Amino acid sequence: MDDFVYRFAMVCVSAYVFALWFGDYGYFKRNGRIRKGAFAGATEAPLKLTLFGAACGIILALLLSALEFKMGLSDKQTSVPFYSLLPWIAAAFIEELVFRGYLYVRRGGKFALWSGIIAMSVVFAACHPYVWDYGSGGLSFDFSAQPVVATFGVFACSVVFYTLRFCEKNKYRSLIPCVAAHFSYNVCVYAVKAAQGFVEWNF
Repeated sequence: MDDFVYRFAMVCVSAYVFALWFGDYGYFKRNGRIRKGAFAGATEAPLKLTLFGAACGIILALLLSALEFKMGLSDKQTSVPFYSLLPWIAAAFIEELVFRGYLYVRRGGKFALWSGIIAMSVVFAACHPYVWDYGSGGLSFDFSAQPVVATFGVFACSVVFYTLRFCEKNKYRSLIPCVAAHFSYNVCVYAVKAAQGFVEWNF
C-alpha cells in the first residue's frame, strides 16, 4: 500500500507540473513567443516530428524486448503492479522536463552539446535502478545480463529523446516529440510485460 500511495502522489505532482507547463505552452500558441520564466520546451512542434517520436518509442521498446528474447532474458524481467502504468505515463513527462528540458550543455557548440547528451544519458540510465538496488540491506549491485541490457536500453532511449529535441526539425526545441516518444515507449513496455505475464493484477 505504501508503494501505491507513493506512486499516486507522484502522479498528482506530475499532473500539477504538467498543468503549469501546459499553461506556458498555451501562451506560446496564442502569442507566438515564449513567456518569460516559462518551463523548458513549452513550445510548438511539427506534428510529423511528434508522430515520428511516438513511433521511435514503440520501435525502441520492441527492439529491447526482441533483444531480451534473443538472449533468453525475457523470463528474468521484473514484475510490476497493474497501477504502474499511470506513474509511468507521468514519468514520461517529468523525466523529459528535467533531463531533456534542463540537463544539457548550452554553450560550446555542437560538440559540447552532444558530448553533454552522451554524459547526461549515462546519468539518466544510472538513475534507473536496474544494476543497483537500495533495500533494507543497503546498497547492492547486479551486473548480470538482464539489468545491464535494461540499463543500456534506457541509455539508448535517452539519446534518441535528446535527438528529438535538438534536431533541426524541432525549430522551437519543443519537448512534445520527446514526451511522445517516452510515453509510447513506456506504454509499449507495459503492454509487453502484461502480454508476458509480468503485470500483477492485485494490490
